[in-house]
Formats: sequence, structure tokens, C-alpha cells
Amino acid sequence: MLLFPPAYCNFTLTRSLPFAEEALHRQHGEEVSYIAYTVEAVLVGPQGVTIPLLTEFCENPIGEKEAFTKQDCELKAGKRLLTRLRKAFPKLRIMVVADGLYANGPMMALCRQLHLDFMFILPQDRLKSVWEEAGGLRKLEKDQKLKYHWGNREQNFWWANDIDYEFQEASGAWRRFKIHVAGCTETWEEKGEKKEAHWAWVSSRPFTKKNIIARCNHGARHRWNIEENILVEKHQGYQYEHAFSLNWTAMKNWHLLMHLGHLLNILTLHTEALVEKVRQLGFRGTLKFLRETWSNPWIDRDQLLALCTKPPRIRLAF
Repeated sequence: MLLFPPAYCNFTLTRSLPFAEEALHRQHGEEVSYIAYTVEAVLVGPQGVTIPLLTEFCENPIGEKEAFTKQDCELKAGKRLLTRLRKAFPKLRIMVVADGLYANGPMMALCRQLHLDFMFILPQDRLKSVWEEAGGLRKLEKDQKLKYHWGNREQNFWWANDIDYEFQEASGAWRRFKIHVAGCTETWEEKGEKKEAHWAWVSSRPFTKKNIIARCNHGARHRWNIEENILVEKHQGYQYEHAFSLNWTAMKNWHLLMHLGHLLNILTLHTEALVEKVRQLGFRGTLKFLRETWSNPWIDRDQLLALCTKPPRIRLAF
């Protein structure tokens, strides 16, 4: 199972008046803006189904005296979200996919600490020492490349493994670990015109000819599904950009309830069994059924072990 917490802010609200103590502040000259936004975790399945999973609000502590110097931010919220994610799913295999903002030492170190696989976009202007070493390794390891046809696009992949990356922590101590970099040049034709795009990612795991397609095309590129999920929530009936309340608690509750509604809609659209449940139990009954399913252990360990001791029954049907 792959999970892609994005570096995208879904709900965003900006006002010129201080509507809540928790709101962040931005100053442009003499003008001050008060902002609320969230960082979202979205579950992306292998068939491209995207499901809202976790939300972390960027919010300042009430009574913060140094609001303009020590504010909350997207990176801090992202770290809290990943910590909550691992606590909720302590043994789940997870891949974190996000944009270039997350390609930094502290975030990659946190992913390693939480045993989270990651694939972050690597912009040209970030981690310059990593780019330099990757360029040198590409000259030495000339066989670390692969051509691949993906739809109507021709892809040329390259990769460089075991790059030493060193960064300074907030405590002042220096930390070093190995990371891995892959890049891809895509070419295709659109309306008679040749197009070209370049991509690069930094990875927690080494690349090989066997896993480069899976990690890049089937993993990192699913970041676009997250963007589409957010666009659905903003422009297709969920009204996330509308401020139904300026009360901070009410605003957070509304946001989470709308996520729950989106989740139920997605499950209904992609699960035939759930449609039948709605017909049998009605809307309230279905909600109760889902709540009991998620909150109670529904697999009987003793029953499964008893079944394992019995001889298997094999049936051949035509």
C-alpha cells in the first residue's frame, strides 16, 4: 500500500482582519494578512483511487507573543502529520510522495526515523551538493539508465545511488546519511509539436532497472492524483474555499466533516458492496456500519488459525 501525503495546502482562507488567534500572519509593508491553511494526507491506491486520510492545520498557539517570528508553517505541520500517520499505522509500509519543499535534511531524517519510504521532487536549485555528486556518478556509472515507452511518451531514465548528504540540525550537530537520485527526460508530440519535460526525485531507497519504473511512474508520478483530488474538493461541490464560519473550532470541524463526506462518496463510487449496504441499511445505518467496522477488530484470530489446520478445499468452476 502506498500513501502520499502531499506538500499541498488544501483549505486556504485569507482575511485582512484578525478573525482568530490561531491564524498565521503575513506582513507586506504596513498591511497584515491573517491566514488559515491545512496540509493534507491523501491515500492513493494502485489503480489511482485517491482517498482523503489525514488533515493537519497550520495554527499558532493561542497567546503567542512572537507570532511574526516563530509561527507555524507547512513544514512543521507536515512533520506533525507524518508523526501522526506512523502512530496510527505503526507497521504499514508507506511511501511518502511530495514536492520539492520537502526535499531537505530534517524532513528526510524524520522519514528515516519513522521508517517511511519517500520519493520527493528534487528541483535544480535545491541540494546543490547532491546534484554535483549525482552528475559525477552519472559519468562513472554510464549503464545506470533505461529507456521506456509510457503511453505516447518516450522516457529516458537515469539514476545515481549512495550519495552522501550532510546537513546541520537545529541543535547545531551535523548529520549524514545516504540518499539516491533519479531523473527522467520525457518527449512526446502534441498537435504536431514536439514537447519535452524533465523530472528528478530524491529517494530513500536505491534505484535499479527493476524498480525505477515502479518508483517513478507508479509512485512519484501519482502526485498528480493528489492535485486532482484537491481540485475536486475545491470546485466540484465540496466548497472548501468557502468560509462557512470564522470560528476556528467550527472551521476545523467543518473541514473534517467535509473530508468524511468526500471519503464516503469515493467509497460508494468504487465499492459495489457499499452501494448494496446503503440500499439495505439506509444512510444512517451505513454510517453506523462503517463506524463499527473501523473501530472494532473484525478479524477473529482463533477462527483463522482453526481454518489453517483444516485441509484446503479446491474447486474448479467453468
